[in-house]
Amino acid sequence: MRLFVVFGAVAVIVCTFAGAWAMRSLPVLAPNASAGSGAIGGSEHSGDAAGRVNVAIIRAGEVSAPLLFESYRGEVRAKRSSWLSMRRSGRLNEILVHEGDAVAEGDVLARLDTSDLDVREMMADADVAAASASLEEAIAGPREQTKRAASARVRQLESQLQSAEKRLSRQEQLSRRSAGTDQELDDAKFAVDEMRATLASRKAELEELEDGTRAEQIAFARARLESAKASRRQVDVDRDDSQIVAPYAGVIAIRRYDEGEMIGPNQGVLQILEVEPVEARFGVPPEVCRGWRKGTRFWVGVNPPKQIPPSATPTLNPALTLSPSTSHQQQEERQLASDSQLANVDWDPAGS
Repeated sequence: MRLFVVFGAVAVIVCTFAGAWAMRSLPVLAPNASAGSGAIGGSEHSGDAAGRVNVAIIRAGEVSAPLLFESYRGEVRAKRSSWLSMRRSGRLNEILVHEGDAVAEGDVLARLDTSDLDVREMMADADVAAASASLEEAIAGPREQTKRAASARVRQLESQLQSAEKRLSRQEQLSRRSAGTDQELDDAKFAVDEMRATLASRKAELEELEDGTRAEQIAFARARLESAKASRRQVDVDRDDSQIVAPYAGVIAIRRYDEGEMIGPNQGVLQILEVEPVEARFGVPPEVCRGWRKGTRFWVGVNPPKQIPPSATPTLNPALTLSPSTSHQQQEERQLASDSQLANVDWDPAGS
């Protein structure tokens, strides 16, 4: 019974498709054809115009999606990257940071041995004190005790000169009476001349003391003090040059030396990378960027960092690969401060 039902259904389907196929080849009856004409399609021209059907072949294919974004490859890097060094040579006494440490602006990162500067500082302080005392003495002028002592020496020389002149007068009288020798007369003359010269020198010193210190002497003493102070400031400059200070907030990328090593001036010790803001650089055709304006927004995607297994040994450059013991926040900061990372920039040509 089931076999007859299935056979009947198949027969009905076959007959239906056969009838449709036979009807496809029959002409279409025109609406204005006369009923008793004996021709199925009416006149020749009216049948062609009213019953023609235009057909075309449509083949399946793929339709391309509209262009929404244009992508360009580039890199994202720290906006500032600096090698830090000392301005003077010496032995590294301490380095206070390691690779991957975050530092703030003004933090001291490394120091040289400054034992030689300690000695120079003491000597410079002594020179400043001596020069300052000399200037104060020059401004104050001579003391009254010094003036009185100089005046007493002048009076003493005047008395000695009078005595020498009297001896010379007696020798001259003896020489006229042929009672004295020529040698004794000459000695008396030389003694008087010497005493007069000494008296003149002492009187000049007394006048100088009474007039006070000259302006030139005060200026010279002041110049010596300024020179001593400059030498003292030079010690402070050398002390500042004996340490490395972070110029801006960032992350230590490379540490080249350890404590105890000798380094020269301008020899790179540490490399620092600025964390924020980062800088993105992309190669874009000129015809594309001509349409860009200030304030145009872009979508930048940075390739995610590779995962480091806990058993892996960290490399010596944490700016590119991170230590497994680093916190998630520090990893993000270091990743942004990497020396160079690949990235894609997506731009909406429609200006969205």
